Amino acid sequence: MKSTILGALAVTHAVRIAPDVFGPNGDNYKNDDTAQDMAKIKIDISAPGSGPNCKDTDEATIHYSAYTTDGRIFSDSKQEGGSHVFAVGTGNTWKCLDLAMTQLKPGAKAHLECASNLVYGSFRAKAPLGGEDIPENSDVNFDVEVVTCKDNAHPNLGVINWGDFETV
Repeated sequence: MKSTILGALAVTHAVRIAPDVFGPNGDNYKNDDTAQDMAKIKIDISAPGSGPNCKDTDEATIHYSAYTTDGRIFSDSKQEGGSHVFAVGTGNTWKCLDLAMTQLKPGAKAHLECASNLVYGSFRAKAPLGGEDIPENSDVNFDVEVVTCKDNAHPNLGVINWGDFETV
């Protein structure tokens, strides 16, 4: 709280500070969103892209690599069929990507560091590319390239059937 004295009258103003569990928000990015979930994502933008940011319900096409914090790649859109297409903000992908997309523009390249509850949470999951399982409560990193974001007439596009990944 911040107080200002005006004559004999003291006025108190609420001061809102955006929570950010990572400290600095990342290279070329500043988090002004007070949502707690956004504070759990570190975004380092290496190429800013152009045009307006992607918005909720946009049809997003991205390329990504996902890996554990020890550097083990467990998912890669190019190796798994090309690109990942989904409707932003509708729960059709990992929550971390859903939230981060609204901070990125078409053509952007970014590195995301995501808290476990925004990816697989307490589930142990099979790695789509094989190898060791993704342990429960694992933070996950993504390298993302935003190919396009365009108005989406079909917001159910790219709905993930959570049975597409196997929990252990």
